[in-house]
This record gives sequence, C-alpha cells and structure tokens, in this order.
Amino acid sequence: MRLLATIGLVMGLAATAAAQSMPSMLEQTIRETSLHGSHLGVLVSDLPSGRVLYAHNADDAFAPASTLKLLTGATALETLGSNATFLTSLELRGRQQGQQFEGEVILHLGGDPLLTQADLRSAAQALVQRGISVIHGHLRLEAQIHEAQAYPEGWLLDDLPFDYAPPVPGIALDENIIHVAVTAARSVGAPATLTLSSADAAILKRLDLHVTNLTTTTATNQADTLAPWWGHGHLGVSGAVPLGVDAEDVSVAVPDASNFVLASLAEVVAQAGISLLPTQGVAVHAEGEQLVWKHSSPSLGQIVRKMWLRSDNFIAETLLEQLGAHHPELGVDPRIAGLAFEEKLLEQRGLDISSLVLNDGSGLSRYDLVTPRLYANLLAHLWASSARQQILNSLPLAGVRGTLAHAFRDTPIAGHYYAKTGGMRNVANLSGFLQTSSGHWLSVTILCDDAPIDDHELRTLQTRLLRQLIERDGAL
Repeated sequence: MRLLATIGLVMGLAATAAAQSMPSMLEQTIRETSLHGSHLGVLVSDLPSGRVLYAHNADDAFAPASTLKLLTGATALETLGSNATFLTSLELRGRQQGQQFEGEVILHLGGDPLLTQADLRSAAQALVQRGISVIHGHLRLEAQIHEAQAYPEGWLLDDLPFDYAPPVPGIALDENIIHVAVTAARSVGAPATLTLSSADAAILKRLDLHVTNLTTTTATNQADTLAPWWGHGHLGVSGAVPLGVDAEDVSVAVPDASNFVLASLAEVVAQAGISLLPTQGVAVHAEGEQLVWKHSSPSLGQIVRKMWLRSDNFIAETLLEQLGAHHPELGVDPRIAGLAFEEKLLEQRGLDISSLVLNDGSGLSRYDLVTPRLYANLLAHLWASSARQQILNSLPLAGVRGTLAHAFRDTPIAGHYYAKTGGMRNVANLSGFLQTSSGHWLSVTILCDDAPIDDHELRTLQTRLLRQLIERDGAL
C-alpha cells in the first residue's frame, strides 16, 4: 500500500508539473532568482500571430545597449534596400601637364563605414597609372555627411579612447581606429613594448600625435588591465600586462577623423612615389573635375550582417546618418534626422513610442530607452517581412556565431536563438527569435538594467527562461 501511495504521489506531482502553464513557470523562475534590485523586463510572443504569451514589466523603459542595433539595421534595410552600396571616389580638379598635376586631389566620401587603408592605396595607384609623379596643390575631403558633433549625446567620456566609441562625423577609414601591439616585458615592473604598423606610425607622425607608453608588466597571476589612452597631442596604452602574454592588440580610437583620413591619404600618395608640394592660389578650373578612381562598399545587407554579428557601434552610427541624409526634411544634422525618421516610421506602424528615447543608432548612449513591447512589435514586423530569412541569417546565433558564439553552448538553446545582444555596465539584454523543440517560432526579449548582480547570475536566469520556452512549448 505504501508503494502504491508513493507511486500515486509521484504521478500526481508529474501531472501538476505537466499542467503548469508557461507563464507560471517563467514567473516562478524569475521569483527564484535573486535580482538584488535589478530592473527586469520580459516579453514572449507567438509568431506569426504576435499574440503575447508572457509579459513581465513589458511596458517599462530600459536602457537598450546594443539591442538598439536591431532597430537601426532593420530600418536601414527596409528604407535603403539590402543591395544598396556607398561610393567613395577620387577626383582631380585642375590641370595635368606630363607628370605634373596642378590643383586639388579630392576624396569624396559617400558613407562607406568599411573603407580601409588598402582602398586608399588603390586610389593612389590610380594616380600613378595616370602618370602623375608630382602634385602641386593639396588634398581635400568632401563628405556626403558631415556633422557638427563627433559624438552623440549620452556617450560616456570614459569610452571615447576605445575602439567601440570612435568619432562618427560621417568620415570613416578603418573605422577611425589604429592598432597597437602590446608585448609584455621580460621582467616584472618594466614597461611593455608598444608596436605600430609602419603605416599607422607614419600617419601619427603626420598628425603630430605622440604614442605614449603608460604600461607595466606584472606577475603572471595578475589581471590584464590594458586600455587605450588619450591626452593632448598624445595617444597610447595604459595598464598592466602579465608576464608571458603574447602580443595583444589594443585598438585606439583616433581623436580627429577628418585629419586622420587626410593624413592617411597623404601617406599612401607618398608611398606610391608621388611628391606632394602644397601651393597656394593654384587654378583648379582648367580641366574641370576628372574621376580617377571609385570604390563601392559591400552591399547594405552584408554591412548590416557584420554590424549585428560583432555589434559594431561605428557601423550603426554610420547607417543612422545615412537614414538622416535620405530625409533632410527632418533635420539639418543627419543624426537628428535619422532618429526622427526612425520614430516616425514606428508611429506609422501604430506603435506606442511614448516611452521611447533615441539619441544614437548603436545604443551606446546612456540616454536611450526602449520597452520590451516595442521590441516584440518590431520582431513581429520583421518576421512578417520578405527579409525574414536574410535577418535570421544575419543575427548572432546562440552557440554558433557572432556575439552569441560562446553563449548557451551545451544547452538546447544553442542553434535555436537568433538574437541581438546588448551589454554595458549594469545592463544585459537579449532580443530575437527562438525556435522551440517542436519547431514553433517565438519572439523573446529579455531586458535587464540597473543590475548590480553579476553576469553569471544574469546568464543563468536567461538560460533558464529560454530553456523552458524551448523544452516546454507544449505549455504555451
């Protein structure tokens, strides 16, 4: 009798668990997590119907961090088209006589966020192929987009020397960063060795920027604290590197994008064997403007994919500027116009933007605010669009690629959650598409800010919620 009673009790508990609804399971998981005052928002919706299956603080405003790139990328794809490209060209304005050119060499920047030094070297070779060996005149930039502010409102001063926060005034080369290789010394207390490529060293010399080494070598069991550093007329690296560490790349944002690109152009021209002799008052109208070289960026679809996979702030800000440039009626500043266009588009879809605050395209601004419900509606719109498969192929995928490549490995979530991540101090967010064990599709947004708890606790909570949605979709 006791055995039968025990079996009956176990079967009863199993039946109760099986009958428990998904909302109650998710709510219980949240209650069991010690959030220590963190602000948590969750919204789960059925796709394609958009029916809300579970909501927790879904209409609260949260700092989006890099999940904001979902909105930026999706709006750019819808507005500009996935096949759009951005053109860079080099033109001559003046007169060529034999190997001598008098006038201006003009680099037209059309908003390509991925323009590189290698591209500029190709432009310099185009001058060589025209037989030019001496330029009497000067180099000039003409940018399709140029802003008064190099940084959006709400970016932290602490971030500015880092490669994820370079200036974004519509002028771009190598994403406006340089690379410094840092090698630990052979003894504790000695400064590490800083090494730049010959090209970057020459460019910094042209800019009269000095590389300052504020590093030290520590014992092997100490933390690596290397960070980029800025000062008046100086940039470099500070912090500690442990003994025995292989050469480590520290990327440093350039303080002045315009001068950086001009100096880079001057350097590749010089490396191509062309002498630049600056002169004043050169007549530049004699032969008009002549196209020497042009270069198309990768397609917008490829650019958005790169932005989402590595959560690239610079690309996001460039795309926001492009949206503004296509809608100048919304503002003179392309960033402000781009933000106004995004809000207008969301309103046209009937979305509530009363709690939405946008200050940039990347989410790096501490002033940005979104709600889980807005993201759920955005995801439903993307799911219903013709670009659905392209978007799924472009987003980070749990345990597979992008910023989620090392997340949720060895769990059922791996290979099933296509989502944009968003993280900064005290913020840990996810928003994207989840495929359940039965093949059903959900939109799942988990936002957390004001979070004093550590990353491990947040990741554990995210894992539990996503795993329940995948494995228990019968309770939906």
